[in-house]
Amino acid sequence: MGFPALFLIALALSIDNVTIAVAVGAQTSHRTLRTALRLPLVFGAFAAAAPALGWLAGSQLAHALSQYGSVLACAILVYVGWQTLRSAWRSVRAGHDAASLPETLALGFGTSVDSLSVGFGLALANVNVVELSTINGAVCAGLSLVGLFVGERFGKNFPAQSKFVAGIVLIALGLRTLLVHV
Repeated sequence: MGFPALFLIALALSIDNVTIAVAVGAQTSHRTLRTALRLPLVFGAFAAAAPALGWLAGSQLAHALSQYGSVLACAILVYVGWQTLRSAWRSVRAGHDAASLPETLALGFGTSVDSLSVGFGLALANVNVVELSTINGAVCAGLSLVGLFVGERFGKNFPAQSKFVAGIVLIALGLRTLLVHV
């Protein structure tokens, strides 16, 4: 899988982080450089580590499941995409206070589960984990920083339609993985 596909996966996986960053930015108008960078850096670190951990687990099973790897990768990407679409139907939870490090760590962990699953699935498709983790972490951190400033600037009205796009992208990439390897 090349850079464009990995970049699209990173964009799709970052939607939850951006949504939370916008909500946090909307409720916090005065912040220091330290608090402004905390959320994006924590989100980026979790976004980089999670697919690597998922890839490690998936690569252990890849040899045993090599003939079914593309089917499993497709299933996992489609599942994560479907869950993203489902969550788009729910209202976005506002009111997260990321002023404390423990709250920020909890948010980072909570939003990295999808990245863990995708890393597991992509290990079965023989994807380069270093490239995947680097791109995912950088995109997530950058978009989260932008999300903080967007939330601070425009308030709590952020379109949930971006989650629909993320879900569709993940499903399409899952189907692409299946079609390329069949």
